[in-house]
Amino acid sequence: MRSRSALRAAVAVAAAASSVALVVGCESIFGIGSLPFPADGGGADTSEPDVAVVDSGMDSSRSDADAAMQTDAPEVGPPACTPTVPFTQVKWAGPSAFPQSACTATQVSAYLTCFPNCDTFRQDLANAACVSCIETDENAIVHGPVVTRGTGSQAKPVLVNVGGCLAHFDGMSAPGGCGNQEDDLLACDMAECGSCSDFSVPAMSLGPTDMCEQMASGGTCQADTVSPSCAAELQSGSTAACSSLAGFLPQWCAPPPVTPPSCYAGTAFTPLPWAAPTAFGQGMCTTEQISAYESCFQSNDCSAFRADPSNSGCLGCIETDESSFELGPIVTSGGVAVEVNFGGCQAHFDNETTESGCGNLENEFTTCAEQECGTCSDFGNPTSGGPSAQCEGSAFTVDGGACTPYNDSMTLVCNSELADGGVAGTCDNFFTFLPLWCGQ
Repeated sequence: MRSRSALRAAVAVAAAASSVALVVGCESIFGIGSLPFPADGGGADTSEPDVAVVDSGMDSSRSDADAAMQTDAPEVGPPACTPTVPFTQVKWAGPSAFPQSACTATQVSAYLTCFPNCDTFRQDLANAACVSCIETDENAIVHGPVVTRGTGSQAKPVLVNVGGCLAHFDGMSAPGGCGNQEDDLLACDMAECGSCSDFSVPAMSLGPTDMCEQMASGGTCQADTVSPSCAAELQSGSTAACSSLAGFLPQWCAPPPVTPPSCYAGTAFTPLPWAAPTAFGQGMCTTEQISAYESCFQSNDCSAFRADPSNSGCLGCIETDESSFELGPIVTSGGVAVEVNFGGCQAHFDNETTESGCGNLENEFTTCAEQECGTCSDFGNPTSGGPSAQCEGSAFTVDGGACTPYNDSMTLVCNSELADGGVAGTCDNFFTFLPLWCGQ
């Protein structure tokens, strides 16, 4: 049985690499309401320009089927969103590093929800590191997931960096690569046709967006084309995630997913009932008995100790059944040890003996960790990045591990009590507080 500080350290190490898992459905290129900012002040857009147009390099020619559809349809004039807006291309830059692990899953979700109007998110100092990963100015030497123009409160998104995502995966970060081609075309289409009424979900043919993009391909956006091989990168494989901001933002700025080790139980956790601690300083165990119990407890077999009648008084102090009115240093169920009562020790020192006290929160945390990760090979003496650290990272992850509710409940005040010099610092180690509880 390791000390409480060792358990906390392992969880802290694992938490630094906790997983961020966002379910990404089938979405358009701009995903969750991305890039609505057309230069002419039109309404918000959430979608990629017509995929067929992108794949053909903005070719204005029509297939026979399209021609037939146009023949049967009534004459349609130029769309109200005719591409006449002066356009300045966003200068290409290679992608910033990813993953950067700068954002939590909650922050990623919040940004995707507020995008593109994320002024409140930017102004929250708690989001500063996350924002610095997500947003980079258009003049930066590398670009993050969202490219902005302007500074401070005036910063506005001008490009969802689909191309930067592609460049990360295909390695073509120099000007002229697939990423550069995609970004140039998307930025131009956005500026020219983003105000079209169906830009979010463009009609297959002859809709305002389709007509606008065909006109743009022979005008302002004529020089911005995507080769067929580059367009194909967004269709499958690792680069398919680049097809929407929701698909690549978590990969870019959130910690990489952690695959739980085989020792992670992943089972539902039910905390034991709380009870106040029995009295300290009972004097029921000799030094030899304390040592013998500690040894057998470490080996997970105290049957011989329990069977010796001379140990009955000592055992009565150390072990109490979970149904007892008060609980000693070891809690048992049917004669089997099920919990080290770190929390009972803490409650003795901070005098918070109710269910809402730090002691109960502490027991919920440690008991859940033991249930989920107790079979890990290094659980008794965890190593940095070892099986226990990986397991506890999965158990306590913000994304809903079995122990997540009990990690959240461990407040800074409760944790500080267990630190060196804290009121319950002695309770950090079972082998330290056992003699205080039952020794002579």
